[in-house]
Amino acid sequence: MDFFLTGVADTANQAFEAATQIVDLFKEDRERITTESDRAGSALRTHGLFQQNPFLTANQVVQITGLSAPTVNAALADLQRLDIVDEVTGRKRGRVFSYRRYLAILSEGTDPLPLSS
Repeated sequence: MDFFLTGVADTANQAFEAATQIVDLFKEDRERITTESDRAGSALRTHGLFQQNPFLTANQVVQITGLSAPTVNAALADLQRLDIVDEVTGRKRGRVFSYRRYLAILSEGTDPLPLSS
C-alpha cells in the first residue's frame, strides 16, 4: 500500500510542477508578445489558440479567429521571430506550427526507459 501511495504522491507532484511550468510559460510568452511584437493583438489571439492546441496551421488560425490570412501569417511570423512557435514541416504551403516549449513541458518524463542488457 505504501508503494502505491508513494507513486500517487509522486505523480501528483509531477503534475503540479508541470502545471506551474505551463502557467509560467504562458505568462512569460504573453509578456514578450505584448512588449516586443509589432502586432500584439493578433499575435496574442494566435498564441491563445496554441495554448489550446500546440499544433496548428495558418488556415486553422484563420478559420477559428476570423482574422485575415495575411494578418495570421504576419502574427505567425512574429511568434516565430520571438521563438515562441516553430514551423515544423519545411513546406511553403500547408505549414504546421508548433508551440515547442509547451510541448517540451507536456512530454517531460515520457521518454522510453532504456533497455537493459
